[in-house]
Amino acid sequence: MIISTVLSEKPLIEGNSVTLPMVKVGTKAYDRKGKEYILTKEALESGAESWMNGIVTINHMVKEKGKITKSWFEDPYVYATFEDLSQETIDAINSAAYRGVSQESEPLEVKGSDVLKLKGTGSTFVFYPFKPACPMKEGCGIPIASCDPEFNFPLYSYNENFESNTPGGVNIADENTTKLESTISEQKKEIAKLESTVAELRQELKEKDGKIESTVNAAVKAALESHDKALKEQTERDAVLSELKSTVSDETLEGLREAPVAILKSTLAAIKESAGKRVGANNGTGVQSTKGDVIDYASLGVTSIEVE
Repeated sequence: MIISTVLSEKPLIEGNSVTLPMVKVGTKAYDRKGKEYILTKEALESGAESWMNGIVTINHMVKEKGKITKSWFEDPYVYATFEDLSQETIDAINSAAYRGVSQESEPLEVKGSDVLKLKGTGSTFVFYPFKPACPMKEGCGIPIASCDPEFNFPLYSYNENFESNTPGGVNIADENTTKLESTISEQKKEIAKLESTVAELRQELKEKDGKIESTVNAAVKAALESHDKALKEQTERDAVLSELKSTVSDETLEGLREAPVAILKSTLAAIKESAGKRVGANNGTGVQSTKGDVIDYASLGVTSIEVE
């Protein structure tokens, strides 16, 4: 693809439609590697209509919604009509930021540096800080204009230092390089701060995980100890109830089932102690010990018959 930029008479603007000269006979054009071509009358006259329906952009980068609805040759220019352009683009064309319109085409036949045949592929509106690819005296480009310092085209900031002597190119000025480096430095600081915050959060999470693990382990230990205690108590209860079963009535045993193990053991011990003493009749409800004491088995839920 080869590119050249032209600016002659003022564009004709009607609503969102713009008509203007797009390229001039003898204009110098350049490919992406900077190789120079000359656009001949033969090429422009035969290929003038090939720009119809071509793509429309801003500074060869930003897609514009408008389209080329008509293109024709009128010596020494190829003219084009652009329709349905955005209001932003129309306003920019009417401003001091406007630099011209640049054609984009593919050379089909070249002799030396002269383009004899071409096919138009699109066109772009050139705005500051970009500049045309060749001098005004050769049919394209304009001298550096005195722009309104307050102007700020939404897509590109105002700054004359963006101008480059490289055909069709732009360089970033030292001032802007400094600003860019400053921005990058600030972003690096912000990234470092974020990385530090992430590290702190990870450490906090690790500590919390440790505390959670400790709490869970303590809870599991307590649960196991409680289970072991309950199991031991149940075993002791079953053993005591088993012994009591042979010494008390079923009714009495049933009443003792829910009693604490300590009471069951105390009851069993009392029965065993009483059973070890000399037995004698005493009103049918107790027995006389060898020491003459009367043991009331009825209060223990045990009959004198069961003791005998």
